[in-house]
Amino acid sequence: PTLFWDLEGKGETQSFTITVDHDSPISVTEITCTSQQFEYDLEVVKPGWEYRIAVTPIHVKERAFGLLRIKNDCEFKKYGSAQGFMVIRVPKKSG
Repeated sequence: PTLFWDLEGKGETQSFTITVDHDSPISVTEITCTSQQFEYDLEVVKPGWEYRIAVTPIHVKERAFGLLRIKNDCEFKKYGSAQGFMVIRVPKKSG
């Protein structure tokens, strides 16, 4: 998923929800971000089954792009990580 903020707009917190669709629980083990422009916070909604990651830009005065890498303890290596994207962009023109 991708979260968007408008340049010079409101830098309000937005969030990703991660829901585990597996026979057994999977835990988030590590989160890293490629940009210092964004702060993030992991909330465990239902341990092993549901997580929420809240993301807040430090400011929205310049364009920015960030990638969150979310690692987990899934037994299948190809499902061992997920990604989320964050973008501060020039607002789309309406009309």
